[in-house]
Amino acid sequence: EVLLTEVNGVLFAPDNFKEHRDIASNTGIISLSSLSQLFPQYSSDMLVVFLQYMELCQEISQDFLTFTNVMIKEDESSDEMKSRLLFFPALIRDTERPQEIRETFQFGWCLQCSNPHQFFVPRFLHVLLLHLAYNYALPKSESSIPYLHRLCDIWKNGIHWLDTDGVETVVELVDNNQCVVLLMSCQQNFENNMIKLRKEVISEITSLQKLICCSLEVEEFVIDPNDLEYPIIKPSERTLYNM
Repeated sequence: EVLLTEVNGVLFAPDNFKEHRDIASNTGIISLSSLSQLFPQYSSDMLVVFLQYMELCQEISQDFLTFTNVMIKEDESSDEMKSRLLFFPALIRDTERPQEIRETFQFGWCLQCSNPHQFFVPRFLHVLLLHLAYNYALPKSESSIPYLHRLCDIWKNGIHWLDTDGVETVVELVDNNQCVVLLMSCQQNFENNMIKLRKEVISEITSLQKLICCSLEVEEFVIDPNDLEYPIIKPSERTLYNM
């Protein structure tokens, strides 16, 4: 409980809180040495174990930087660049959707809060982004430490990836954190792959909702195929079919 209060309270404090520290970046990648400087009273290994147990971060391979050409903060020393790296979806500063996302999709689904006074809590989004990135957007690798696929884009409230089975996917939390949207398209003759993947992703989303936000009153909808222009900011304004 002390760790939860101190560590989470500092790492994820809003900008206007006195506990806030400016450690967010466009990539969400933080070196363990930088994290240790924030919490010198705790061992580095304990911090990593705790944060990964809470599913708030994932350790990534140093190969990730070479594979994707991504750099962590420029003001870090060479020693820090050699430190272990942690990926935090919650610490991604970028709020812009990737420009390469298609304008229309073939399939759309959403999980909507039916109570206007309820919303998905931040931890739900953080864990969901981690699960989707590492379960579906990974290349095959023999490394014990995973690294993200270069065709995976993550921003403040969503994720977009292209897989090797010809399927393009977007998952995004929209409408003031009251709705999770899943959008998918596939190349010709890859329809079965898309059907299989959408079942898995929908199951991932609904399972996490029941685990982390079990008190939410939610409804599932399929979005009309003729009403799938991207982005979908407010799904309730589209044509929806109750599941």
